[in-house]
Amino acid sequence: MVRHYKIIIFVWLVLLFVSGNRSKVLASTNYLMSSPSNWNIRIDGKENDCIGFDIIKEVDVNSDGLKDLIVSADCADNNSRTNSGSLYIIYNSLLNSLSGTGNVIDLANSSNWNIRIDGSATDEEFSGYFADAVDLNNDGNKDLVLSAYKADKNSRPGSGSIYVLYNSLFAGLTGTGNTIDLNTSTNYNLRFDGEATSDLLGDSQFSVIDLDQNGNVELIITAPWHNYGARADSGAVYVFKDTLLATFTGTGNNVDLATSTNYNIKYVTGDSYFLGHVNLNAADLNNDNKPELILGAPLAISNTGYLYIVNNDLYNGLLSSTGNIVDLLTSTNYTIRYDGAATGAALGNGNIAIGDYNNDSKNDIIVGSSYTGNGAIYVLLNSLINTNFSGTGNIVNMGTTTNFNLRIDGQVSGVTFPTFVSINGDYNGDGKTDLITSAVSSAFNSLNFSGAVYVVYNSMTDTSTGNIIPLSTSSNYAMRYDGAAAVDGLGYSGIGLIDYNNDGRRDVVISTYLADNTSVRSGSFWLIYNFPHTITINSVSSSFDPDNPITGSVNASNSSTAISGVEYQVDTNSITGTWTACNADDGSFNSTSESFSCNLPVGLADGSHTVYVRSYDANSSYTNQSSYASVSFTSENINPADFSLVYPLGYLNSDTKPTLVYKKSSDASGIGSYTVTLDTGRMRSFIQTGIPASGDGSASYVWRDNNDVNVKFLNENTADSTDDEIKVYFKGLNIQDLTEGKHSWNVLAYDTVGNSRSETQDFYIDKTAPGFANLAIANVAYVKAGKTYRLTGANKQFSIMGKAIDPYVGSQVTYSNGLTDTFEKTSSGPFSLILDIKKQSLKSYVPVLNKEYIIPGGDIVDSINIDKSASFYITIPSQLSPGFYRISLSLKDGAGNIYTFPYFYIQLSYTSPRLTVNSVYYDTINRLPYPRAPSAEDKGTSIPDSFLNYSGSTEVKTSFWSNIFNTFKKLCGRFSFF
Repeated sequence: MVRHYKIIIFVWLVLLFVSGNRSKVLASTNYLMSSPSNWNIRIDGKENDCIGFDIIKEVDVNSDGLKDLIVSADCADNNSRTNSGSLYIIYNSLLNSLSGTGNVIDLANSSNWNIRIDGSATDEEFSGYFADAVDLNNDGNKDLVLSAYKADKNSRPGSGSIYVLYNSLFAGLTGTGNTIDLNTSTNYNLRFDGEATSDLLGDSQFSVIDLDQNGNVELIITAPWHNYGARADSGAVYVFKDTLLATFTGTGNNVDLATSTNYNIKYVTGDSYFLGHVNLNAADLNNDNKPELILGAPLAISNTGYLYIVNNDLYNGLLSSTGNIVDLLTSTNYTIRYDGAATGAALGNGNIAIGDYNNDSKNDIIVGSSYTGNGAIYVLLNSLINTNFSGTGNIVNMGTTTNFNLRIDGQVSGVTFPTFVSINGDYNGDGKTDLITSAVSSAFNSLNFSGAVYVVYNSMTDTSTGNIIPLSTSSNYAMRYDGAAAVDGLGYSGIGLIDYNNDGRRDVVISTYLADNTSVRSGSFWLIYNFPHTITINSVSSSFDPDNPITGSVNASNSSTAISGVEYQVDTNSITGTWTACNADDGSFNSTSESFSCNLPVGLADGSHTVYVRSYDANSSYTNQSSYASVSFTSENINPADFSLVYPLGYLNSDTKPTLVYKKSSDASGIGSYTVTLDTGRMRSFIQTGIPASGDGSASYVWRDNNDVNVKFLNENTADSTDDEIKVYFKGLNIQDLTEGKHSWNVLAYDTVGNSRSETQDFYIDKTAPGFANLAIANVAYVKAGKTYRLTGANKQFSIMGKAIDPYVGSQVTYSNGLTDTFEKTSSGPFSLILDIKKQSLKSYVPVLNKEYIIPGGDIVDSINIDKSASFYITIPSQLSPGFYRISLSLKDGAGNIYTFPYFYIQLSYTSPRLTVNSVYYDTINRLPYPRAPSAEDKGTSIPDSFLNYSGSTEVKTSFWSNIFNTFKKLCGRFSFF
């Protein structure tokens, strides 16, 4: 009986789904494929076609300069041959006239495809697993390499076959509805047949690359179920040199791999390794301009999975002869072997992608590991790969974090992540290679086995070493496309980022071979164009006044996503430059057609300028750099060049007599003078006018020093004018400091013709220390200064909880003239907690722990004009030994004010006493019980019966307090340290 690996995986996935636990996690942007507004084109197979089980390729088949589609349909029943399989070729011209979203193409209509190639026999499942168009015979035209992995040629059931159709066989076919039947031997040039029963030749990827650097390509194919001697399912990878392929001329050549002279090299490995299954590639990894072989064995050693790297010099000498067998169980036959992180990890399952992930013009490896847990994708950068490239037999374990740069973990467990992974190019227009991957058995939207496809932007990842990015955090991926129906299995492997509409932008293509959209098991695939849009800038005169805005419009009528913004830069089109937002004429960017205006920066220097404009959509996909709109002009009599305010800014707690510091404009900007003000508009304010553009060119020059002000120029003696500063100190501050609250200062620069530029900076004086509320030892009691708390071994790694509070404080000042200023309240907010633990030793205390915990800004609750606060729950990082400890907890706010709670003490014993209390009281303010009679400061009352169903003399065990404090811990919110 022929083993059908696809069915085995499918059953395994369904079992995992039925048994696994799932939680729905919302991503940055999720798109449900049942909504036609979320895609541009959906192509449906005819009944039982199963299109898109594995193969969707975009390549220029007919040499017209436009990308065409190659689509597998391995369940097709054409020519009355059940499951014989077919392959559709759809030229770009059939689809490029479609506009907007929700277009449906039915392949049951022969006018919707140009060529259909049909499998030669029943149950061959032709086109399953791979098909592609490549130039195999080096004539400059695309040839077809197609698999029929269940073919039974040479009376060998399931041996598998691979067909090669040179371009000349189909290039003359025009129009639509052309069919090619592979049952006719004149319809193919080469047919490679598996050497043994159940080899399933073609049940995986293939590769075409120039291995020996002679200008012609070699062919590499796999038979992952091949038995090598007594090694069942060892798998085999075959290499064919270009000169060997060239010996077969004309049509109908059948190449039997049971004959060793019909291949140059055959790689084999261990029992049940499944060498080459869904993971085969070749690329230059050690940067010598010669390609290495990259061979996966995803089920090696109890499904741990191996990935072999074979250096060019290990195989190059074998290409000159035939019948060479290379056993990868021999360590001298490979350069590196990457091992899966654990038993069952299946490293390499989910294919191998090669590309330049970190933009250093070198090849990196992206490989899946999908059998255990949430599954993972590993990114191995070229620099890390090359640390293991000397000699042979190097073994690298992926369970060691320093052995990979990045690991992307699946969103939920048991969904076969990654089912497939690809890095075809830059999706969002930032110049970096992005990643698309899938989890075929995902069950979002309560749709079992509906599947999901993720797009992960390169900018969302970190690629030093040992970085782990979980997709359970939705901000770690840009988009997630969810299957339209239960058991759709979206994204089995027909996914990719391709530029189908030839606008220079990568589009999303997704398939599901199980979809029943048009008919039963028809299968479907979707094209989702990547924010196709055009930007038009209204013309300006050659002498343009930059005080006027640049205006224009964006049209994205064929986009499934709306325009979300327009940005501009002046005199640079750098992708990573500083872009400034433009304004929507109707108030917001939220449609596929928008008019905009861009207010140019004040003080644009005189001379010629070019303004570049780009747009982006809801997925943060930007206009390609080559498609930025631009307009050029010459400006005259414009405002002075930029200068920057240096100090003071932000929050201050001690400098209440600040010296104002700003970086001056460049000497070439035509500045005439500066005016500096402090607290403009208040009853007491300060101003100095007529400050010159420059000093005397020295390191330190005092321009003015009188009873009112001191003005000093600094750093003018160096060639670098960017550090030239002007300092202004108003001596009226000597009479009365600035008080708590909000203050502001301003610098106004005038050029020699009267144009001006103004910069204002607010700063805040916060001298008030923060404080604590509800400070407690979790599971024990609230804490008080100087008190000692007895803890048992159950609390040897105790937690401290409470609320950090920084009040809003302002001030009102009445001056000697009777006038009054009120300064707005301000709070710099809680910034960090400092926990200090010391243990008593004889007559002193010795340090045990001193640790600062930074409070995440997102966890701070801002009660405007009252306080800023954050609940916290700190667990000490390690267990304490028995003894007597002194505890200190300090709180620092954003301005640097510190409050330290008075010492309290802990007597830790590993003996676990029981605690007897006369009654349990309940704090009605903080909703916490405590085992003692409340004092006046506790403001407590007896605990209500609705909270606790017993009263009187009661033994309270640790488990009771654990439940109470765990409840409070949940109420504390997200700010928690462990």
